[in-house]
Amino acid sequence: MTEFWKSNAMYWCDYCKVWMNDNPATKATHENGLKHKDMVAKKLRQMRQKQDQDKRDLVEAQRSMSSIEAKAQRQYEADRRAAQESLKQRLGEWVKDQGSEYHYNAVHRWYYDTASSMYYGGEPPTWTKVPDIPADAKYEAMTASAAAGPDASGASTSGRPAGAPSAAKRKPPNIQHPLAEIGGYKMPTTGRIGGAKGIGSSSGGVTKRKGQPESAKASKSSKAVSPEEAAALAAREAAKKRVQQRTLSTFGLG
Repeated sequence: MTEFWKSNAMYWCDYCKVWMNDNPATKATHENGLKHKDMVAKKLRQMRQKQDQDKRDLVEAQRSMSSIEAKAQRQYEADRRAAQESLKQRLGEWVKDQGSEYHYNAVHRWYYDTASSMYYGGEPPTWTKVPDIPADAKYEAMTASAAAGPDASGASTSGRPAGAPSAAKRKPPNIQHPLAEIGGYKMPTTGRIGGAKGIGSSSGGVTKRKGQPESAKASKSSKAVSPEEAAALAAREAAKKRVQQRTLSTFGLG
């Protein structure tokens, strides 16, 4: 009888990077050896060193990001002050003159009277409502810009464009389902669609509301109706009947 050779199972030690027979005695002898113990201690030491290094790298990255953000903030403030100074040099500043009680712009050399909303200046000096200065340098534009805040010329601090309505002022669009108009008094009162179950039918043209007290119904029915209200109610009932008849014709029930 022919016998087939079969190799023994082998075990790989990940610490020592060696193969050995996969049996308890061989593995116990290897793991109790000095070489294996030294390799295990070395592996654990490397893992602790890597963990410490990762912590140091994280702290250094956070320190670098904080430094970058601080520099960016300082540069932003410097650019903003430079832009404001440049704008002030180009447009000037309206300062109230104590002697004349007018506001004076030293850059463009014009006066402004808040009482009459007129400007005085030019060559020769004269009173006018349309001074020969840039539009954004006028008293009204600069005071409105100052009242709106430093970000009036660009995007607002809330993240939306200047002049855009806030979320509290915006109204959601009135979106209805395509079949939202079907039902109520427009539901057919006869036939297989709603009429068999009495859906949409009414008695005497009076629609009953759930939860309405009897006293309220009696007081409402006993209230005197003026001729104008009676005519409006009659027109509404006639319109309801026309729409109801049109709906019935659409479904082939009229």
